[in-house]
Amino acid sequence: MDAVDDEWVWPNELKEARLMETLLRCQVCGEFFTGPVLVRECRHTFCSECIRKHLLARGTNGNCPECKCSCSSSDLIPNRPLEQLVDLFRQLKPKVLQLAAGVDLQDIDSTSEKKTKRKAKNAETITRLPTVSYNVMKDKQIQQLLDKAGLGAILPTAKDNMIACHKEFIMLWNAQLDTMNPKSPNQVRSEVIEAFRLRQQEKMNKASTKKALGLRHDEPLENALHKSAAFQDNFRKLAAQAKAKMNGEPAKTQSASPAKVPEVIDVATVAAAENNDARDTLPNGELRYIPRDPTAGAWRHLYSTTLDKPLFVNSTTHEVTDEVPPSFAKQPSLPVKRPSEPSEWTCGVCTLLNTPLMDRCEACGTANPRPFRPKRSKQSKLSL
Repeated sequence: MDAVDDEWVWPNELKEARLMETLLRCQVCGEFFTGPVLVRECRHTFCSECIRKHLLARGTNGNCPECKCSCSSSDLIPNRPLEQLVDLFRQLKPKVLQLAAGVDLQDIDSTSEKKTKRKAKNAETITRLPTVSYNVMKDKQIQQLLDKAGLGAILPTAKDNMIACHKEFIMLWNAQLDTMNPKSPNQVRSEVIEAFRLRQQEKMNKASTKKALGLRHDEPLENALHKSAAFQDNFRKLAAQAKAKMNGEPAKTQSASPAKVPEVIDVATVAAAENNDARDTLPNGELRYIPRDPTAGAWRHLYSTTLDKPLFVNSTTHEVTDEVPPSFAKQPSLPVKRPSEPSEWTCGVCTLLNTPLMDRCEACGTANPRPFRPKRSKQSKLSL
């Protein structure tokens, strides 16, 4: 760091000069004021770029970074005398340090000529750019704004990125009107394009990191710490089980802890358990009911047309087997009651009794109002 920009090079005898230099530095960036501006309400001073970036990040809730007083970019007033004072202080600081060190003054190249050349070089007509309402604009219109501003290098990109870049360009462009040594328009465009590329690279790196850690794109990176701890714990358990299996020892499902935590027994819980046991047993100590296996379930008999054999499925464990379960008892199917067919039918014309198989009367030829039709049986198979 240059001695001119380091505020801690002052000796202890000149601590007042260090305090004065602190007043000439921005409270946001910590550097000497560049294009200082005053906030209209609270009169606090900041660099034009620093306060405008802060207001851009805050959106409609813009406020002073020091006192949190509400303000906007229209409340900023350029402070040209303070900027001239900062330039003179930076020119005077090396000479004062040499005098304090007891060294003879040497011919120091004056930077006034360089600054005059820089002013002449950057003396390009710059007019303040107004803010734009992007909500009523289409993507093509925003692209035209970027092309007009000379930011076509970032295209094509998403609408949010285009809006962010154009807002940043307007902010930096208007900030050059508040300083006596403005940047050239090409420098402003280069800064906006470089900042956009850095943000895109950061997004890509973050996305690749999440993919490598097995996280979704919307998950925070902090979740990787919990997942990593769980993976390490599972790995240690598997390693211990494999080692015990190789040594012929029974595998431990839980890792041994260095110290056992004493178990806390709840008196109310123990009393409730005793009451439940008393209700479930008889006075002689026998159970009031036969305990039921929680894993037991009903077996279903199915037939697979693909395998061409019967299968049995447990309704609780969802176990599938082709062997008849011991608890499976095939119940005999109940006989199906079919409606009885009439043995004879009477002709409505001549009142002759005819057999059911006759469609017409044998005497007069009248058609049977209820002809005999064989009962159709429907059979369905359940295939897996």
